[in-house]
Amino acid sequence: MQGIRDLINQFGLEGIVSFYKKEENRRYVETGTACIIKDEGWEREIIADKKGSRVTVVWNLWKETCRQIGDIPDEAYRSFVCVEAANVYADVVELQSGDHHTTSVVLGLKKQNICRK
Repeated sequence: MQGIRDLINQFGLEGIVSFYKKEENRRYVETGTACIIKDEGWEREIIADKKGSRVTVVWNLWKETCRQIGDIPDEAYRSFVCVEAANVYADVVELQSGDHHTTSVVLGLKKQNICRK
């Protein structure tokens, strides 16, 4: 997952684990860049670009949790990963009456090898 991998290399953080071997729930602080999920099976990149947050949460379900959620197929844990924006730790946003703050994630899709012979 590009973006997170760059942060790990820059700060020497614990390496990225495979999100398809067990349940994971990780938070990466001071992340301002987009995360790019390389989906080789569908030959595409999924881009998760966030605004209004400096913390990226990356998590996945595993067998047990997946079976407990009614609107997700039992076998979805094999390909499920979630990238979210959060305002936690040093990135907490405190609002006074009348203040506002927006945290958002914009998803994009970049198809690879569009023209094939």
